[in-house]
Amino acid sequence: LLDPLFAGLSPSALPSLSQLPPFYWTECGSEFRNAVQLDPSSSDFADLQRMMTATCVAATLGTGRDQRELMSYDALQLVKAERLEHAGLWRAYAAKRAQLAASCGNTTAEATPVSALGDVALLRHTPLSVAANEALLFHGTKAEIAPLVRDGGFDERLCDSKGLFGGGLYFAMNSSKSDQYCTPDPAN
Repeated sequence: LLDPLFAGLSPSALPSLSQLPPFYWTECGSEFRNAVQLDPSSSDFADLQRMMTATCVAATLGTGRDQRELMSYDALQLVKAERLEHAGLWRAYAAKRAQLAASCGNTTAEATPVSALGDVALLRHTPLSVAANEALLFHGTKAEIAPLVRDGGFDERLCDSKGLFGGGLYFAMNSSKSDQYCTPDPAN
């Protein structure tokens, strides 16, 4: 484990801890829900920018079959970031992660390595489950859909059925691929 919070705990105590919300949440009530605006000068904000930059294939920006609006640019810049703290969505996620870890725990699959991202403090606070093949991925959407995702999580009923593989939720290892599904936000 990557955090001193877990120091000295026996391995048998860890499964129950994996169901708890992250320790850095602002509140942890059973029905708690909050969107925390990240300060642009914070280390978490800087880590997100580093993750976007490290996974961006600049040559594909503004182009591609999936590009919503053709534009010319050569980098991605994070202008706003919110951390969703939603007790109900966290419980559902933690339960699914535990189910996946139990069913996939005997495989030889490994989680996508994040070592290429360098020293990202965000990862020290949020260890990924190798047993569940958990990985950090990007998702791109229209600006008007983002609040729906924030408030209710990812919902396949909101998907566009015209995608290459049909309606569904798509995630990518590269920020530049997810960028192809975004549209400019007039507010930013």
